[in-house]
Amino acid sequence: MSRRTLRVLFVIVASTIATSFSHASEPAVSSPNGKLGIAVGNKDLSNIVSGSFTFGLTQGLGAQIDLSRLKYGASGATSNAAAGHLFWRDPSVGLVGTGFAHYDRHGGNGRSFSLQGERYFEQFTLRGHVGREYWNLGSLKGSDTLLRSTASWYSMPDLALHLRANRALGRNWVGVGSEWQFSTTHSAGYTFFLEAGKSRDLGTQVKAGFRIYFDSPMTLKARHRTADPEAFDNNNTNHGMCPPGYEHDQWGVITGPGACSPIEFEDNI
Repeated sequence: MSRRTLRVLFVIVASTIATSFSHASEPAVSSPNGKLGIAVGNKDLSNIVSGSFTFGLTQGLGAQIDLSRLKYGASGATSNAAAGHLFWRDPSVGLVGTGFAHYDRHGGNGRSFSLQGERYFEQFTLRGHVGREYWNLGSLKGSDTLLRSTASWYSMPDLALHLRANRALGRNWVGVGSEWQFSTTHSAGYTFFLEAGKSRDLGTQVKAGFRIYFDSPMTLKARHRTADPEAFDNNNTNHGMCPPGYEHDQWGVITGPGACSPIEFEDNI
């Protein structure tokens, strides 16, 4: 999927939300809540741990903090990320907001700024992020457009199926995913999730794991629309890769400054 297509998708989502919002009929965040997730994956991704905390500021305004840590098994390299969102949301309509993310790993760091939007329908949700990403990986410095788009179908209130297209660190990635809430208690909800995606030069990546939502009992669809927005973390960005035009090992891992050297790459998807 081209960058132009992703931009058009985001513009459609954001413009629909902007014209629909007049005032928030429900709180942006139902109550202060948290989320903790752990996943494992192929391509040497030994584990991914992430957490979020979401809280309301006013009737229509909310904020979220995301933290995550990704570890590569064979190399021992790690990637840590922190992000913050400020958003306006009406759970019956959608969300508009802005976000900032910072990540680091052995040998470098990066940051991004983005605008985000969500549009809610009865069984579908459209999400989009568009912004700019900057990286400083030892001797490698650069920037590129950051794009994320997701179309989600809630085939049941506790089952979400996702279609995703992302661009991060200069590479395109397309994939599918699902999340199933299999149990709830008076103070938490428990889900299983599975994500699979593909980029041209890194091949297929798969990860699976569990999440715990610390909040009152509700369906998965309600959690996604009234509690915490989707996290901006190592679970759904490509921060384990070298920028395009530079060499990486078979897992796409940078282990330190100078580990990447210039080479030629084909255009991405």
